[in-house]
Amino acid sequence: MTYLKKRGIIIFIMLVMIAGIFLMRGPVLGWRMHTIVSGSMYPELRIGEVVVTQQVEASRVSTGSIIAFYSPVDGQLICHRVIDILAAGDLLFRTKGDANAYPDVFLVPAESVVGEVRYSTSILAQISETIRSPFSPFMIAI
Repeated sequence: MTYLKKRGIIIFIMLVMIAGIFLMRGPVLGWRMHTIVSGSMYPELRIGEVVVTQQVEASRVSTGSIIAFYSPVDGQLICHRVIDILAAGDLLFRTKGDANAYPDVFLVPAESVVGEVRYSTSILAQISETIRSPFSPFMIAI
């Protein structure tokens, strides 16, 4: 492999890692990364995968979309599919994990929606774990 190809690959990897750092630390232009921690959306989303969400207006969310939201019960971040939209006064979403037998016991208010899932990958999960590692400053320096 030529020197220029090796250097290009190293620069690409560094750019991906830097982009990952920014996405993991907070929203960048409405985009965020979240790690899946339960099997409720299996097989669509697997435990350990990283999803990228885009901030959207609640009125643009449609049935069948996968949204990330804060649970009105305990404040935990959840990614589930929208199965119904209720517009009785305030906009509310009925959600369900693909692997769950029943819909969630709560309705999700529009203000609890963080974003709509746009992309998921296990590769981002591996990069995310590398970045969160205590050795990441050394890896970036190399």
